Amino acid sequence: DKFDNNQRWLGSIVAHELGHAIDATGKGGYEYSTTKEFAACFRSEIAGGQLSEYARTDRQEGVAEFCRLLYGSDIPREVIEEEFPDTVEFFGERGLLPWES
Repeated sequence: DKFDNNQRWLGSIVAHELGHAIDATGKGGYEYSTTKEFAACFRSEIAGGQLSEYARTDRQEGVAEFCRLLYGSDIPREVIEEEFPDTVEFFGERGLLPWES
């Protein structure tokens, strides 16, 4: 996969699992992956396998794999913004982009 080149690197695994923690509500639910806004991002930019095969599993894995891309890869910001503009906007509106503080 184009964005799956360092999937086995420990940092990417930690970033993926961090994505699950970010998405979790602490009450057994999900904060971001269950929104209709992320559902639209998932359909248009993730479900077709653009991010990784595993990201296609469901929206929770879509969030986690996007976090792997953001926090655990060496893919340049410009490439991420170009390939996943809606998902970047979704994460940005929630203060989750590593390049914005």
